[in-house]
Amino acid sequence: MPEMVVTKRLAPESRPSWSDVTGAGTFSVRPGDQVDRHYHDCDEYWLVFAGRGVVAVGDRTHALEAGDILCTPAGVEHVIVSVAGTLEAFYFEGPTPEEGRIGHLHRDANAAAGQIVQELDMEQPAQGGMHHVAVKAIDWDASTRLYEALGFPVKMTWGSPGQRMALLAARDGSCIEMFETTEPIPDDAELNFHQAIPHFCIRTDDVDAACATVRALGMNVLWEPRDSGTGDEALKPRICFFEGPAGEVIELIQGMPDWSEGAMH
Repeated sequence: MPEMVVTKRLAPESRPSWSDVTGAGTFSVRPGDQVDRHYHDCDEYWLVFAGRGVVAVGDRTHALEAGDILCTPAGVEHVIVSVAGTLEAFYFEGPTPEEGRIGHLHRDANAAAGQIVQELDMEQPAQGGMHHVAVKAIDWDASTRLYEALGFPVKMTWGSPGQRMALLAARDGSCIEMFETTEPIPDDAELNFHQAIPHFCIRTDDVDAACATVRALGMNVLWEPRDSGTGDEALKPRICFFEGPAGEVIELIQGMPDWSEGAMH
């Protein structure tokens, strides 16, 4: 009959002789705790059973909540970035190869020094509604005529012929941003729909805070917050881009004029 044990934690020095598990047990993390960015020479799995949080795995961040299983391959760095309240999880480390090392491994001294776990703020920064939808324009004049006829007159243009951009605004302040392109529109209707609308944009009072919020919710930030040019030196809105849950590209913008009718009087 094989050796059987009941224990709170498995480790190379405290596991059944027949087991090849590197380690297993539970852990909890709270805001303000010190954690290190590390990797293992074995695969690791977390089963979250309480709390919410955000973990960075490689160059991506992922939101975690009770019931989630995080799977981290050997050699990939990971670290808990933020938690709401207390995050509690069960960890399981698979077999370590014969030449592999046990424990937390670090790429550099900064990773080993660790970082403070932030408090996950689920409150969203103040938003002001949709700002614009971006569309491609293969025929610049035809697109301009169409959108002006639909109530979106051109408010500003920039760029050079063949690569022009324009912002068109309706009376309520909602906008369309046009990008001139020579790329052909594909015949497939569904593909055409996705390619014709590259992204949509949402106003915010604080792009940096909004970016931190979406990152904390596990979204992939494509462009970090940055100041953007519009052709007008006096107007440099702050923007960032991120991927939504279904891969949709969303822009956040701060500092654009309010072209709604009420604001113009």
